[in-house]
Amino acid sequence: MFHAARRSVVRSLKEGVAVYRLAPVSKRRVSSQAAGVLHTYSEAGPSRPKRQHSDNRRRPNYDGPRYTLTPNDDIITLNYHLSRAAQSLNFVQTFDLLSVIRRRGMSPTLETYHSLLFVLAQNELAEEALAILADMEGVGLRPDIHAFNLVLQAAIPHPQAHAHARTLMKTALVLPNEETYELILGQWVEQSNLEMCLQDLQNMFDTGVAPTMASMTKVINLAADMGRPRLALDLISAYEAGEVERLPTSVWLHLLTSSVEEFFDEGVERALQKCEKVALDEGILMDILHFATRRSNLPLLQKILEDLKSNGVKLQEHHYAPLVELHSAEKNFTDALAVFGTMRQNDITPTPGSARSLYEALAKDWDNIDRTYRIIEAMRDRDEKIHLVVLNALLQAAMAKKDLHRAVGFYHGFSSFGVSPDATTLTLLLRNCSNSDNGMLAHELWDEIVAGGVRPDEKAYNAMIHSTSLSMTDYEACFHWLEEMKSKGFTPSKALYEMLVKRLAYRNDPRLQTALEEMQEQGYEMSGAVRRFVEHGGRIDKTPPKEEGESLLRRNHRLIHDKRRQFPLDLDSIEARQELYEEERSRSE
Repeated sequence: MFHAARRSVVRSLKEGVAVYRLAPVSKRRVSSQAAGVLHTYSEAGPSRPKRQHSDNRRRPNYDGPRYTLTPNDDIITLNYHLSRAAQSLNFVQTFDLLSVIRRRGMSPTLETYHSLLFVLAQNELAEEALAILADMEGVGLRPDIHAFNLVLQAAIPHPQAHAHARTLMKTALVLPNEETYELILGQWVEQSNLEMCLQDLQNMFDTGVAPTMASMTKVINLAADMGRPRLALDLISAYEAGEVERLPTSVWLHLLTSSVEEFFDEGVERALQKCEKVALDEGILMDILHFATRRSNLPLLQKILEDLKSNGVKLQEHHYAPLVELHSAEKNFTDALAVFGTMRQNDITPTPGSARSLYEALAKDWDNIDRTYRIIEAMRDRDEKIHLVVLNALLQAAMAKKDLHRAVGFYHGFSSFGVSPDATTLTLLLRNCSNSDNGMLAHELWDEIVAGGVRPDEKAYNAMIHSTSLSMTDYEACFHWLEEMKSKGFTPSKALYEMLVKRLAYRNDPRLQTALEEMQEQGYEMSGAVRRFVEHGGRIDKTPPKEEGESLLRRNHRLIHDKRRQFPLDLDSIEARQELYEEERSRSE
């Protein structure tokens, strides 16, 4: 496949190259001809497709070193001038000198080919560089390791040519050196082939060839980026154990990022020690913050918060939330509540999201709820302010325990803490009433809280409609809440309409058509599962599937998937669990 690479300018210097035989004596015409053939100055030849090159090519230099030739110059002198022209990237002078060598009938040496291969390597012309290797053998010159390294450099963006060059080197029994392995490992890194990197590193250790820092840096970064921080740390330890020179900080940053993502404690610890004097950005510091939370590493978490402050970052709620999560997971509710006090001192208003970890810890055990309530009472006795999200977390935990009486009791105690309920409090209470099938209490709580100046939001209206639909057989009140919801500027969701349609279909209520018409007015279209439920009179369709090749079991799985997609499971969504309960009950009937 590489025979086609033997084009005019890279044919055997012994056999004679077309450009050297046919070119006039004029240096300018010879130079322009050679430059055109090599594609150095044109985008594509007249009958040759455009090459794909990387960004590593070096631009030609037209102002190279000056030289004066005499008829008595030998091949050593010409090679000296040729090397200077090639190193200065003056390709015009390079091919002028090659023409002189050819015209004088001199036999090229290894140095001559090295200069030519250097020019090809700078332009990443892999096929031509491989052809030069064949030309060297044709004139009786055995390519040395330097020639193969130049060919490998030219083949960096060409994986197939790179593999062919390695095969030729093995066939020629040329032993690789540090530079060779650096080029080979760089190719494996480009292909993200970590296994071959490790294999070549082992070959280097077996043959006593020390890897260069650049080689190890690439391989270690690849291992870290591929989620192998333990392997990356082992490679670092193996390299630095035998080298005086230490790896750059960028390697430790890669290891730090990978170790945090993979929760590798030793890697995080070692990397932080090495990066102690490095100013880490907020992104990696936040990742370490979450890592410390998952590992319950309070000293590390506090250190990261101090680092954020020293970097000039103004701490916000999302910086303190991991601290609340850590204390809550450790059942250290006193310190968890103290974090909310710190947030208040820094003029940060906590949202329910930052108190979610507190709620999850409280909902695991009644003892956690009782302990936290006593802590809050002690804080009240010390005239410390209690934030509303903390009391809402207590109320939500009682709701998770399905204790409506305790939840309402917590709500009535809000005033003793100097806290007023908000729309979230109302929503939580209504969902608890819905879960307990107590629509009357839901209406009482609604009237009481709204009369206190709380403006219900969309979630509160949804919870109220769910509670009403579950606790009453007369669905006129549901339509009343729907109209009020729309009058307040809220748009009922498709899931809400489908819930109401299913309730009406199940009860065979004549207002089903009204709900369907309102649903169409809002631009909603019923899903297939709800449509089949309505068509079968509010019962699950148990008839065999019409689709050819679909089994009954697969169809049931599809129906369940459709319903769960309509009512996604959510720890905070009592109505979703109620929907699944209704589904199971209707299926059993």
